[in-house]
Amino acid sequence: MKDNGKFCEQMAKAIIELGTEEALSCMARIICAVAQHQGKEIEFHCDIGTVSVQPIELHKH
Repeated sequence: MKDNGKFCEQMAKAIIELGTEEALSCMARIICAVAQHQGKEIEFHCDIGTVSVQPIELHKH
């Protein structure tokens, strides 16, 4: 498993610099994009909680 400490530090720094709402909005959008690309729900578990992402079906014109 790769060490993700530096990436976690970058996310924490983004929260400080952008503000919680803006930083989490950016993170949520990219996680939703990954779920959309995979075409399925994705779920993350850790010792303090669970995050579930359900992609919506995009209508192409």
